[in-house]
Amino acid sequence: MIKNYLNRKDFDHKGQTFSQPSQTVPDHAMTPRQLLERYAKGMPLGGHDINAAIWDEENNGVDLRKLDLVDLQILRDGIQEEIQELTTPKTKDKPEVSDGQ
Repeated sequence: MIKNYLNRKDFDHKGQTFSQPSQTVPDHAMTPRQLLERYAKGMPLGGHDINAAIWDEENNGVDLRKLDLVDLQILRDGIQEEIQELTTPKTKDKPEVSDGQ
């Protein structure tokens, strides 16, 4: 038999009882939007101080919303060059082998 809203009284409901106290701190619950923003910025999602940010030495706290298009393009080009350097395989400089002549 499939349970639905018409026959739900026919099924026994075994609920759960939580005996542990809640670990929710008042006014520290985050909305889904805040969780996604923190995830996108690389900040911790919880488990410790939610107001603490991770310091990024390379970013230096640049607010992208306040930059003009030229600054954004320069920043983008620099990041693309860094990505290119990190993703290209490094080749070891091998000394040329002479034929003995």
